[in-house]
Amino acid sequence: LDPLIVNAYSGKASCLLSRKVYDQALESYRLVIELNQKRKNEVKSRNFRSNSLRRQTIDVTSQDTALSDAYYGCGICAYHLEKYEESQEYLSNAIDMNPRALNPYLARGETLRALKRYDEALKEFDRALEIDPIAEEPLVQKSRVYKEIRELKDALSTIETAMAIDTENLNYVLEKGDLQLHLQRFEGALKTYEGVLAKDTKSYQAHFGKGRSLLGLQKLDEAFEVFETLLEDAPNQNTVLLKQAQILFLQKDVQSCKSIVDKILLEESDNEEVQELSHKLLSL
Repeated sequence: LDPLIVNAYSGKASCLLSRKVYDQALESYRLVIELNQKRKNEVKSRNFRSNSLRRQTIDVTSQDTALSDAYYGCGICAYHLEKYEESQEYLSNAIDMNPRALNPYLARGETLRALKRYDEALKEFDRALEIDPIAEEPLVQKSRVYKEIRELKDALSTIETAMAIDTENLNYVLEKGDLQLHLQRFEGALKTYEGVLAKDTKSYQAHFGKGRSLLGLQKLDEAFEVFETLLEDAPNQNTVLLKQAQILFLQKDVQSCKSIVDKILLEESDNEEVQELSHKLLSL
């Protein structure tokens, strides 16, 4: 139970987690919990014999923090392994050991979101904000929950609050643009994506969002050009091709639209959006 050995196991678990080897990391963190629990009991026993209440309090508090960190690590690993109920238990233990730590509340909220227990998830993020009122991450997570339950205006106002705290995070701006698109605020979305492109000219998400905004505004030729420039570097070409097919359909270029739809269906026969467009073509 040498603290250096316990720390070495903890370091190993942390490395495995950073490498996303979640099953091995989980086992390592479980061992760290076992070792820290034994060490905590040993420290309490030793200090009780020495009759040093102050020293006992300091050492036990230190062990509680180490245990909290290990339980938190287990919770993160279990979450990524999609063992959500197990993750909940670990994270609850982490919070019991260290109620003022922010991250376990965030992680427990994300786990509840994965379980679709949205009201409980929102409460966890609110608890995180009570600990750190100027933390943007709880606000971002709340916004994502609101988006999932289709409370889009709340999602938008919440992500804007996070943006006011961290003005340099372009990912938050991209999330704002996506919400504006869902709310059909196409002019606003276009300005949002152009703002991102002013800072990062190569942002695929911003270019794609700009194309969607132009499509929503019925600026079809401009939208088609944006999507055309994305084709070469697109992570999924079919996503871009589908947008071009939708534009061609609106322009009543049936043959060109059908050609793209057929091409996508050869690779993604179960793509519902493409199937819907294909049925529309048949009805013409």
